[in-house]
Amino acid sequence: MTNEPAGEQTQTEEVTDEQVTEEQPEVSEEAEVETEEQAQPESPEELKKKIATLEAQKNHYRDKASKREALETSTSASMSPSDLVAVMNAGVHADDMERVERFAIAEGIPIREAVNNPELQAMLEVRNEQRNTAVATNVENVRRGNSKPTAEALINRVKKGDIPSSDDDIEALVSSYGKNRH
Repeated sequence: MTNEPAGEQTQTEEVTDEQVTEEQPEVSEEAEVETEEQAQPESPEELKKKIATLEAQKNHYRDKASKREALETSTSASMSPSDLVAVMNAGVHADDMERVERFAIAEGIPIREAVNNPELQAMLEVRNEQRNTAVATNVENVRRGNSKPTAEALINRVKKGDIPSSDDDIEALVSSYGKNRH
């Protein structure tokens, strides 16, 4: 027994009855027909097509995995002497060696043939152009500018036996010596 008034109980019961009817969707005859069709086994021809598709996918991904494995295990040391000569004659930059190897593996051709491939040559030319542009646009001054030493620094250098060789430094030393003497 509950302590709630009788009016509240009836409202709760009505709500639950509505919820129950909403939760149960009506099933149409079309849906029943579709489930019956899905339950029927597929024809042998359809099954053969599915098997052929799955085998083709399996072979495709197996080949892709083997190419990836070959790429991961390849090193520059595994190049044959003729490959090295071809790479050197083509003028391939050291940064592009890995790209050349990957291209050769992806195409399934030896490196000496890959170097002569027009597609790879175009890629290498673009990369060379990018490197040359980066070098040309480097405007940072790496040399330090000429700085004039202070009078004290000149006097200290002379005391150590390092006599300045430039005319400007000698004039600065003479003028600073005259000022410090008085």
